[in-house]
Amino acid sequence: TVHKLNEGGTYSKLQDLTGVGAYGKYVTISSDGTIIVTASGNSPYFTVHKLNEDGTYSKLQNLTGVGTEGNDVTISTDGTTIVTASESAPCFTVHKLNEDGTYSKLQDLTGVGANGRGVTISPDGTTIVTASASAPCFTVHKLNEDGTYNKLQNLTGVGALGNGVTISPDGTTIVTASYNSTPYFTVHKLNEALKTIKFDNPPAADDTITADYFVDYIPKTEDYVLDVEFTLQFGEGAMV
Repeated sequence: TVHKLNEGGTYSKLQDLTGVGAYGKYVTISSDGTIIVTASGNSPYFTVHKLNEDGTYSKLQNLTGVGTEGNDVTISTDGTTIVTASESAPCFTVHKLNEDGTYSKLQDLTGVGANGRGVTISPDGTTIVTASASAPCFTVHKLNEDGTYNKLQNLTGVGALGNGVTISPDGTTIVTASYNSTPYFTVHKLNEALKTIKFDNPPAADDTITADYFVDYIPKTEDYVLDVEFTLQFGEGAMV
């Protein structure tokens, strides 16, 4: 149901959304209030509704290519990207806005856990974080130049059975919610950007290149692994 603000500060029911699935699980609305997306336990699992000129909402479409039993849904601030979370595969799907105002499926997110329970997208649409009941319980995905998303990492040190996740407006903080074991809530911070080393003149043959780079961290009581990646680019050629 949709409720609108009255002049006195209270809310009155405006309408029921129609053409939706039974057993409503979640709902989201775009920042400008023009788009509502629903998630339901029964088909249609995800539906999109658009604002009319009279202030009411009409159903635009069902989202297709999704898993059964919708559990969660999120929309980017600009309304161009919708991400769904479903109990069955594909557990997380990304849908992009078309020129005609409808949405088409772009891709399934890969490397995620089964039983999608929660999903969030950063306001600028560059980061998606998923929550799953099965490991990996929380995964982070980054936007590529071609508009698709690739998995960046699993979040570690979290509790079992991921149930919900949120990201701060500036994208620097992720908070997870786990259902089955402690820690029930964990906070994750964005690390410093990768360091790029550039030379005014190319190093000579057999030269040794040394670079120091420090990353701030909080000591942990558990063992941890530091993943290090590097790319070498020779002149204007391909990276290796």
